[in-house]
Amino acid sequence: MKTINEVRLLGALGGDPEKKVHGETTVVHFSLATNTKKGGKEVPQWHNIVAFNKLGELCAEHLEKGKRVMVSGSLNPKQWEADDGTKRYKTEIVAEDVVFL
Repeated sequence: MKTINEVRLLGALGGDPEKKVHGETTVVHFSLATNTKKGGKEVPQWHNIVAFNKLGELCAEHLEKGKRVMVSGSLNPKQWEADDGTKRYKTEIVAEDVVFL
């Protein structure tokens, strides 16, 4: 059985990338806005992007709020329990390729 987990987004950064280093692994997070139509008008839809190591370094170095990019990657849904006991959910896109526009 063949399966596919592939995402491609074209949009603008909502803020500057945030870089963290954990041992030998670089992790860079940024938000990306794409537009969708609701009620006849365009509204932003926000996506959480994560890039690792060399790709993450390049994103941290060259991207900033408002820059347009195309991101290709895969969905990575996460769930956890908050301190108050409620279940939390978040879906990230793990970037495999980022094209700086």
